Amino acid sequence: MLDQIKRLLEPLSNRINSLIGVGVLRRIDPGTTQYCQVELLEGELRDKLPHHLPYGHASVPLEGAEPLVVFLRGDKSGGIVIQVSDPRHQPTLEKGESSLHDDQGQTVHIRRDGILVRSSMKVTVDTPSAAFTGDVDITGTLTAPDIQADDVVVSGESVKAHMSTHG
Repeated sequence: MLDQIKRLLEPLSNRINSLIGVGVLRRIDPGTTQYCQVELLEGELRDKLPHHLPYGHASVPLEGAEPLVVFLRGDKSGGIVIQVSDPRHQPTLEKGESSLHDDQGQTVHIRRDGILVRSSMKVTVDTPSAAFTGDVDITGTLTAPDIQADDVVVSGESVKAHMSTHG
């Protein structure tokens, strides 16, 4: 009797086990819709699987990353990549922290004590206007070819006051 039940449930069990797969990203075609080639852990190669990205965030994962693939109705002839993880470039975080990062070590790290932006390359803010509501500390060189301000304080001294007394 038990063998008959197992035999009856085996197709259902196989179908459930076929719903989700983890693999290795072998190729990705970047574009508006990214298509992935994934080697599943069972050694199966699946091509042209769409990579569904969350609204407001886009990335192109590197080959060798680990995609999570959902097979609708357990049908492995298709599939959708819903998440890609890459432990090779995963930062170490504390509980409650979040990070936007890449494979080059560039990060926007939302830490418990503030936000840290780190890059060994130039960071550009492209906006017609920027506002800071607090103090701004600059420890490097400030280059400002066209300053338009009522006053600027350098090393604790007002440039406006300095100019009026030293003409």
